[in-house]
Amino acid sequence: MLSLIEVENQIKSEITVNADGTGKATVRGTAKIVGVSQSAISQSLSSDKLGVSGLSVYLVAKGFEIDKLSLFLASGIPDLAVAAIASYYAMHAGRYCTEIAKMACEVFQAIGVRTWMQKIVGWEVAAITTPNIEADAVMLLEGMTVLAKGIKKATSDIRNDIASSNVIVVSEVREVATNSEERISAKVDAVQAELLNIRQLVEKPTIVEQVKAPRRKSQDQNINIHVPNESRYLELIAIAESSGMSRSQFFYEIIEKAMEVCVNG
Repeated sequence: MLSLIEVENQIKSEITVNADGTGKATVRGTAKIVGVSQSAISQSLSSDKLGVSGLSVYLVAKGFEIDKLSLFLASGIPDLAVAAIASYYAMHAGRYCTEIAKMACEVFQAIGVRTWMQKIVGWEVAAITTPNIEADAVMLLEGMTVLAKGIKKATSDIRNDIASSNVIVVSEVREVATNSEERISAKVDAVQAELLNIRQLVEKPTIVEQVKAPRRKSQDQNINIHVPNESRYLELIAIAESSGMSRSQFFYEIIEKAMEVCVNG
């Protein structure tokens, strides 16, 4: 009888281990592990024997899907199924139990069938790349610096626009300075629109006009005319122009008439 170490040397080419560490063995390799013929396992897992052979019934009881058992013949037997087959031929196959299967079960219980397969083929866990935290931190800092410079420039431009219009909008500047980069453009447009409204208000004509009456011996002073609104003011200007008098003369005549009414009752 071969020892398990001798079996390991013989089945090295019959075992493969995937990148994730899971392993599988060929039907031939599995047969050598448990000490039976290759045909014994092939026949037990063939389609016409599923649910009938003792091995297939045992594997189904261990949680393997019966419809997939025959696929093992072509694709290889998964490591966990190899361990189950070893357990079957170690303790549950009756007169077909083998000593080599018992030794395999002892090894599998000690280190696990997957680790055992990995050891045979020399598989090692791929080195885990440690993230370069320092480099990532530098890149993040550089990105934040660029963002801060962009915000600072946008804020400076807004302050210059405000200063050139002699308007102080402290709350607007503070809000823009704390906003994210994507909102700066919209906020700048809003501030510029507000500045345009302020300029338009400043450029509108005043409603109150100061009229200097003609000098007389009894009068030598400036007179202020107050009208309730701009519309009324424009109406009076139109009347003055249609009368042929200057605006000053027209408003002076109005005042004279008003004074006569007050004096004469």
